[in-house]
Amino acid sequence: MIDLFEQIKKHHIISSMLPFQHAAHQSKWWLKDKSFVNATQSITKAVATSIEKQPSDSGISILKQINRKVVLRISSPLINGESSVAKVFYLMKFSRMLKYYRYGLDEAANLIIAFRRGLPVPEVQGYGHIYNRFGLVATNIVLMEYLRELMPINRLLEQNRDNEDAYIRILMRTVPLFASLYNAHCNHIDVNGGAIMLSENDEGKVSILDFQHAKYMDKPSPEVLMAEAGRLSRTFKGYVSDKAIAHWLEAIFSAIGVSSG
Repeated sequence: MIDLFEQIKKHHIISSMLPFQHAAHQSKWWLKDKSFVNATQSITKAVATSIEKQPSDSGISILKQINRKVVLRISSPLINGESSVAKVFYLMKFSRMLKYYRYGLDEAANLIIAFRRGLPVPEVQGYGHIYNRFGLVATNIVLMEYLRELMPINRLLEQNRDNEDAYIRILMRTVPLFASLYNAHCNHIDVNGGAIMLSENDEGKVSILDFQHAKYMDKPSPEVLMAEAGRLSRTFKGYVSDKAIAHWLEAIFSAIGVSSG
């Protein structure tokens, strides 16, 4: 019953943010508006055939592929002259199909909640199911904003691994992000070097991804914040001094008005 209640609640969140519905070719989509229909048709076709074998002019390219997930870039002119990202969840097992909402629906709803709570996240532009011949959800897709000119923090840190001053500047740019997680009562659960996105310049945009497992708490928790920061710190352990890490952690707690001592 709890799972059913959560599923209904998250469908309501998605419907409220993505009001345009589109159904075709064993798929159903909730979209920001009808301008995204062409993109959904291309994604559905690619998933039904083979994403790896898409022609170069299809407007679809693979950004990342891990286990049963693929992240695609959907290029213009499919979407209003702009690019988007599609995160595709393949539900290969029957047990996953029965609990399809854990793979995609959770992430889309959590991103929408994060956006509403002021977290710097990509805009969700669509969410869709693709059904198998038995009518079960076999693939889930989250369509979201493409973060142009941003890169994962782990890649940016790697580029500056021999420059501790630059390393520290990069870390300090994440302080407002951690404060935002705290103020949004968000336990992200999966803060890692690939989830935080930064621009290359020191004054640029910061964003955070991968909300599939995120939970929202009744009140903010310094303990959860410490765990999130500690998880990220393992990304750069050995590249920067313990003193610098301590300074970074102190800055995070100062930003939320809590003493780390």
